[in-house]
This record gives sequence, structure tokens and C-alpha cells, in this order.
Amino acid sequence: MSHGAEPPRMGGGTEPTRAGGRSPFEPRATVEPGGGGKPPSGEHGLEPAPAKPLEPAEVAPAKKPVTPASDAAPAKSKPSAKAEEAAPSAKPEEAAPSAKPEEAAPSAKPKEAGPPAKPEPFDMKQIGADAEAPQILAPEDFSSVKLKPGQDALYILRDAEGTILKVGKTSANGAVNRFSVYKRAGTLTGKNVQLEVHPLKAGGRNAEFYEQALREQMEGQGHALPWDNTSQRLGRPGFGTPGEGVRKSHVTKGEMAELLTEYKGNLQEVGRELGLHRRTVDLWAKALGLLPKNFK
Repeated sequence: MSHGAEPPRMGGGTEPTRAGGRSPFEPRATVEPGGGGKPPSGEHGLEPAPAKPLEPAEVAPAKKPVTPASDAAPAKSKPSAKAEEAAPSAKPEEAAPSAKPEEAAPSAKPKEAGPPAKPEPFDMKQIGADAEAPQILAPEDFSSVKLKPGQDALYILRDAEGTILKVGKTSANGAVNRFSVYKRAGTLTGKNVQLEVHPLKAGGRNAEFYEQALREQMEGQGHALPWDNTSQRLGRPGFGTPGEGVRKSHVTKGEMAELLTEYKGNLQEVGRELGLHRRTVDLWAKALGLLPKNFK
């Protein structure tokens, strides 16, 4: 510090002067700018010069705590990274809710297919027919169909999966025999068949008209009707129902006449002998020019 006047000495009085009238403190003021010597120690106890070396000492410790503070930041980020690495382990836990096995439970659907399907009965009004409430019959109940004398009926034959095998018409007199053919066909093929019988009310058109309309309706809906060979719609001769046989006889006229004579025109007994349905026997006999009633 360079000033125009120096403070009084500790002992009081005036400063001594050197030769030439100069104060002993002036050389220090002139020496400082030149960078020559240093003032003698102890002349001024209030000299601020030593404060300069203290500045780095004070700054240094201030920087040191800052440096570890910055080091502590990555230290905190490391555990957070571990937590993030641990977080992905939660994904297997989310995947663990393997709802797939629970969704796999819909394997119960095949079990539902076990019992015979129960589709909604066909509405005969779609073909303009006026019919009574339908009768749903299992094979063991085919002979229990209830029709009034002279009453006609339309029927739909299905298997256990709901596939429509055949449609047709029958009457009170022929229903039991007609349906026995389907019962036997179900046994031969291992199918659990089911009949949906719609008794027709009196009036309106004849049963043949509604039968054809019903068949066309089913074909239009994409049903193949694999047991229905009416008018040879399946592209082959004979009946469509398994076990019902073909119209062309496999036996000669003489063999048929012999059997009819033996069983006195009983078509059922002849059928058992040939392994045919009685209706097939009747058709074969007539195709051979034989009338079963003439053998009774």
C-alpha cells in the first residue's frame, strides 16, 4: 500500500528523517514499483500484503468440497442404474401373469361339441308353410313321432355337430318306417342323428311343394345335404342315405321271387335276409317286375 503519509510510530513522536530530508519509509514506496527490495519486517503490523497468499488457501478448500460433490452425483446415478437394471426383471413378472393358460381354457369348446347340437328350429314361414310346433326327436324316439291321421310333415335330419344331412317330407302312415332308415344309417356311420319334424297344418299347398322349397332354401344357405339324393342331386344313382341301397337290384328276379315266396311277401323279413331296408326290397322287387303283395 502506497500512501502520501505514514501513521505515527508506536512510541509517539515524529518519524526520523534520513540525510537529504527523506523519511525512512519513502524508499519502500519507491522500491515497490521497481520490484527491488522488501521493506524491513516489523515496521508495519497492519501491512495487508500477506492477505494475497491467503486467497488461494481459502479458495482451495472451497473447490475441494465442490469436487467431491460432483463426484457424489455419479455415485447416486449408479444405484439408479441398478434400479433400472432391476426394473426389467419386472417384465418377466408381467409376463408371468400367463393368462395364456387361462385363455387356453377355451379348450372346453370341444367338450361342448360332445353333446348333440341344439340349433334353433327352422322357421317354416320362410318357405310359406303353415306348420305346428316342431318335434325334436333323438334316434330312440323316432318311432314316437306324433302325426294326426292323414297329416303330412316336413323334416330336417341333422348330426350331432348340427350338420344338415337331409330334408324331406313324410306322412302319418309312412313316418315311422321312413325315420327308421335314418336311425339305421346313423348306426352304420356312427353318427348321432337328430330329427326336426314339422307337422303341416291343413290347407295351403301340398307337402311336395314345401319339400322342394325347403330343399332349395337349405341349398341356398350353403348346406350340402350329403344324405339327400333327391332327383340324383348328388350326381350319382340310388339313395343318398347310407345303407338304404340303390334302386337297381343286386339279386336276380328268380332269387327275389324265391325270397318273397319263402317269407310270404314280408318285405321286412326279406330285407333282413338281404341286409336291406324293407323299402329298398320293395323298390328292387318292383324294378324286377315283382309285386310283393302277390306273394302273401
